[in-house]
Amino acid sequence: NNNDNNDNSDDSSNNNNSNNNNNNNNNDNNDNNDNGSCLSCVLVEPEPPAGCGCKQPPEAGMLWLEEPFDARRFPRAHRELLRGCSLVLGFHPDEATEPIVDCALRLRKPFAVVPCCVYPSLSPSELLRLYGKSVSSYEDFVVHLKAKSPRIQSAQLDCDGRNQVLYAL
Repeated sequence: NNNDNNDNSDDSSNNNNSNNNNNNNNNDNNDNNDNGSCLSCVLVEPEPPAGCGCKQPPEAGMLWLEEPFDARRFPRAHRELLRGCSLVLGFHPDEATEPIVDCALRLRKPFAVVPCCVYPSLSPSELLRLYGKSVSSYEDFVVHLKAKSPRIQSAQLDCDGRNQVLYAL
């Protein structure tokens, strides 16, 4: 269980596993964390916005990878990183949404994604085969992602914009 007293830990789904918290300031006692009480984080951002600090030296426990997260090349290039991670997260990850889900499911890693944009051209043949039509709406995309595994659940986040989180623990 979690020993912190954060005000944002009232969601009962966060109480199942201490390393599934959404708060990066959390001092959780994860035995797999080599940094003691520091939560390690790797940000994968192929095109960081100007002024985001991505070009600066990383802080302790923080690594920036300026490259795309795809389903094939990224897992091959960063096999140990993915094997050692506790959770794969994507908040409005654009084209990386489906690769995050696919990679996490394949590696049996817990994940959470908040899909935002739909890219019907990324895998049109698979989508046509599965659904008989292209997946061009947000609702269709969410259905498509949830159909990948019976483990995938959904919840609503308390934020503006696209706020449906799909996750598997």
